[in-house]
Amino acid sequence: MARHALLIGLGLLCAAATLGCGDVLAEVSGTVTVDGEPLQEGEIIFEEADQNKSPEAGPIVGGKYTVRVLPGSKKVRINASRPTKKPERLTSGPS
Repeated sequence: MARHALLIGLGLLCAAATLGCGDVLAEVSGTVTVDGEPLQEGEIIFEEADQNKSPEAGPIVGGKYTVRVLPGSKKVRINASRPTKKPERLTSGPS
């Protein structure tokens, strides 16, 4: 009986130690727009404000994203590209 209590106590102690050491992630989701329209494709990056841990990142698809990050102050960076407008064709006329 005492042996079972000791094993259960050790099991609870190990579980508590494991839970205390792990970092808990929070799910962050939202919408990214550019000029009032959803950003079709890109990447959102959450960087630690003090830069002491690696950044967390996720895709942006159809303006929506969901990323799991460590709680705390973040700097948010968005990487995306969009097509450029075609330059107007230059015509050479008489000079």
